[in-house]
Amino acid sequence: MNDQVVYGRVYLIMFSSGVIKVGRSLRPGSRIFDHEVSVGSRAVLRSVGGCGCQENEMIGRAQNLMGSAIQGREWFYGNSWIFEQLSEILQGREQHDQSRCGVRSIVKDVA
Repeated sequence: MNDQVVYGRVYLIMFSSGVIKVGRSLRPGSRIFDHEVSVGSRAVLRSVGGCGCQENEMIGRAQNLMGSAIQGREWFYGNSWIFEQLSEILQGREQHDQSRCGVRSIVKDVA
């Protein structure tokens, strides 16, 4: 069993086009700005929370709500209702894991 260090916070962004991005970053605010520049569209909704180790869980939940990703594994077409559902899950995870998560969390990897 190996310890894998996972840093950062999970973030959700919804752009005016309806595209939703799920990601993880040490500096989510800066990363969101970078995405706004690269996409050329302002983020209309933002949510940050949870541990970096929960990124895969949030991507899985996004796939369940929106189907296949439109680019890579983290970009989806959605709407504000879906964004709010994901945001509520993310904020719930934040409260649940607040005692063991912060900027750094450990994930046990079975190898």
